[in-house]
Amino acid sequence: MNRCADSSSNCTRPCVLNADLAPGEVIIEAYLEHLLRTQHTTQGAIFLAERDSQLLGYVCLFGRVSPPDPDEIDQPHSYVADLYVRREARRRRIGERLLKEAEEHARRLGVHKIELEVLGDNREAIRFYRRHGYTAHIVIMTKRFLPSSADTDLSRPQVVAPGQRGREGPGDR
Repeated sequence: MNRCADSSSNCTRPCVLNADLAPGEVIIEAYLEHLLRTQHTTQGAIFLAERDSQLLGYVCLFGRVSPPDPDEIDQPHSYVADLYVRREARRRRIGERLLKEAEEHARRLGVHKIELEVLGDNREAIRFYRRHGYTAHIVIMTKRFLPSSADTDLSRPQVVAPGQRGREGPGDR
């Protein structure tokens, strides 16, 4: 089970990385299957960092991935699906060595770039990737909707979507 990222070594609360992510305990098997299948079908690789038979970290690279959007140049690229180093093993350049291995594999495949995603509030990871030459390309922004009394306030004017005018709705009666 992931633990909180706070500095206290006796923290036992489950770590919540992001409200949009399912808990690791729930998706671990399906997620691992996805990583293994996709790295295999894209000529990718998984590199492990070990010491004394203990796993310290890993990186999973999807090797040759097609661009997801039709407005991007149709050239395959590589994608770092995961890079993780155990908290107690950080600050020993393990992540740097894993990332370098992934980048070298991508170069051998002949792709023109490598991409990855980082949670917007993971400042430590963002600094790490920037130090290694990565820049923001597309920033996905999210606004979470919470139910409120304003959502049911009938005194507020309704906004009608194009093509919806003339259809009877709850505020038209």
